Amino acid sequence: MQDHSKDKNMSSIEQRASHTALMAAIHRFIASKEERPGFQGPDALSRLFLPPKANFFLSFSVIRNFTLKKLHKIVPGGYEYITARTKHFDHLFKVALEENIPQIIFLGAGYDTRAIRFKEFIQHTKIFELDAQTTQQHKKKLLHKNDIAIPSNTSFVPINFSKENINNVLLKTGYDPSQKSLFIWKGVTMYLPEKAVKETLSL
Repeated sequence: MQDHSKDKNMSSIEQRASHTALMAAIHRFIASKEERPGFQGPDALSRLFLPPKANFFLSFSVIRNFTLKKLHKIVPGGYEYITARTKHFDHLFKVALEENIPQIIFLGAGYDTRAIRFKEFIQHTKIFELDAQTTQQHKKKLLHKNDIAIPSNTSFVPINFSKENINNVLLKTGYDPSQKSLFIWKGVTMYLPEKAVKETLSL
């Protein structure tokens, strides 16, 4: 039987900003408010991408704790995983900037904030954020609304991973395949056809 859930998800992000990117931002925002030693997340800017009501209610610890319990029932360990993942990729990203790696490419960037949070470490590295155009437009709109400038070395590259070849898309944006690059792909793969994942990894 053919699984239509992936097709449905990929078609929906062509119509509106990614729901999964929002859920990841919610996890990161809650983590940024953590009071438990060792659990606090580093991404306070994730609050920018939350709907106003969620931003308000999640500012209260009792609501955050209630939300975490609900999230745990849905995906046990998901919160801890996303918090650890954020810290891990923060470290890799910062090291890459310190080593002045020429290019860093985020695949399915969503509401990633690393280019902003670590802008003081950026020297000559070019950063490419690849995602659905709807998600990128919403992200840029919210950053502009909050007077947060997008670093000049950061490029937003719209792509549909199910339909477009990543190599062809990148080559149109100033990406140089001859230079050393760091690719970061935190998620998305579970929503893509197997063929699209293999083609992307073969870059």
